[in-house]
Amino acid sequence: MNTLASIVSGEPPINPPPLSIEAQRISRINIELLEDSFITNEKISSLTTQIEQCLAVLVSQSARIHGLKGQLDSSQAECTSLRSRLAEKTKLANAYNRRIRVLEKDLSSVEEVMATLRAKLRDAKARLDALRRCVAILNYRGAARVVCTGQGGSRGYRSKLTTHPSSKLLRANSSTSKGRDEGVQEKAAIGVRGGEIAGLENEIEGMRMELGCEPEQEIEVLKEKLSEIEGKLQCLLSDFVAFGEDQIDTLENEFQVKDAAIAESENRIYDLTTEANHHS
Repeated sequence: MNTLASIVSGEPPINPPPLSIEAQRISRINIELLEDSFITNEKISSLTTQIEQCLAVLVSQSARIHGLKGQLDSSQAECTSLRSRLAEKTKLANAYNRRIRVLEKDLSSVEEVMATLRAKLRDAKARLDALRRCVAILNYRGAARVVCTGQGGSRGYRSKLTTHPSSKLLRANSSTSKGRDEGVQEKAAIGVRGGEIAGLENEIEGMRMELGCEPEQEIEVLKEKLSEIEGKLQCLLSDFVAFGEDQIDTLENEFQVKDAAIAESENRIYDLTTEANHHS
């Protein structure tokens, strides 16, 4: 002010008195404080800009996290639905497995019954063949005895017996009554054997009726049911592989990727928030 007044008035300037040491020190401190305040204002401005950038990033990351969480919730709901469907298919497959075990037991039981009946039938046929051979032997012996005793034999054989030189001796020594008795006994034995044969034939016929077509048809029906159930079970297993497990694996991989992205975003937000708090 003194310098300006002297210039205006044309008079030489009046020099101010020299400052004391304390005043000079205070002046220096004030100048340093002003410089520090300028630097601090610049830093504050820079930090404000950084905080605004951090807030913008924070808003962007928050929106991204919100979207990822929505996708994650949707994927989790889809995965839950898939798991429930897989549980239903597993339950159905277990029911088919139980039904298959029951049918296998029924099939083995029917096969055992048929094997027993076949064994009985083979035994009855063997007994029938033996009885038939026995009857054939008895018939042959009876026919031979009739021929030898001259009862009901052929004319040629009787003529030979009567023309033979020793025919009288044969007639004298032959016991026709004894031959008749033995013939009657053999006929009775043949009748008994015939009754046994008839009984066996009835038994075999009963076994054949019991075996019949029904057990075979039942076995075929059981086999068809087994094949049908095994086919359905195979379809269910194919569904497990093609539909359920693959999609669940894909969804779980997506979960992992999205979880990693969310964790990364949260870590970034935490770092930015920490940095902003530190600067403030």
